[in-house]
Amino acid sequence: MLDHLNRLDDARQEAIDSHPQYQALQTAYFEETFGGAGQGEVPSSRHGADVIADYLRRTPK
Repeated sequence: MLDHLNRLDDARQEAIDSHPQYQALQTAYFEETFGGAGQGEVPSSRHGADVIADYLRRTPK
């Protein structure tokens, strides 16, 4: 989070430099969300609908 835009360039570089620390976790989250989409018998649209429905089931009301 930036409080002022005058740190934007530094913050952008810090994000690039720190990306390797988060890449594995982001890849795992992406695979959990989109893994298998469009492969085999399940079309991407169905997989997307299943992901959304599962998210809504897990979200506290």
